Parts: sequence; C-alpha cells; structure tokens
Amino acid sequence: TFGFKYLSAQDGTLERDGWFAQLAYLIPVSANGASLEPVIRVGSLDFNLPPVPDDSLTWDRRETTVALLTTFTKGVMVKTEYYMNDENTGNGKVDNDELLIQLEIKF
Repeated sequence: TFGFKYLSAQDGTLERDGWFAQLAYLIPVSANGASLEPVIRVGSLDFNLPPVPDDSLTWDRRETTVALLTTFTKGVMVKTEYYMNDENTGNGKVDNDELLIQLEIKF
C-alpha cells in the first residue's frame, strides 16, 4: 500500500505545512492470519517561526520511520517501529531517535 498526506494550517499567526508518504507491503505467512508487514514512512513539518532552542514547538522537523508489523494470529500483533528524527533546533543537533515496541491484542 502507498499513502500520502499533506497539511497546511494556520492558528493565529502560527503557520504550519507538513507531509508524509508511506509505503507498506503485507506478506502473508500462514492461513491463521499470521503476517509480516514492513513499512517505511518519511515526512516533514515546517513552521513559519525561527527555531528557538528551548522551545521544541518552533523546530522544523524531518522524520523517517522504519517498522515491522508482525501479526501472529488474528487479533495479536507486535508493532516494532524506529523513528529517525532530525530537527532544526536553532542550536545544533538533538539526539532523540525513538524505538517503539508495542503489543496489540484485540478481542
């Protein structure tokens, strides 16, 4: 699957523009619903403000996500996602990449 979103918003004097594109491929593993789904997503969010080092709400940002959705059976999935963040802080680079591992059980 392929998805794309674009946003443009204005709240008072704050203007934002952003987008992301995502590509995923579902790989069936067995008849009981088990599957693997690798995902890659890239995106950007830009503000009309100069970056203030101690206010992360003013930072323009880029993010690349790589993920693997592992479904063991219908209703049981583990999401493993890694976010590579790149922000314009106005004062150098911030090391804040993220790893998320989530167990989802639906019944």
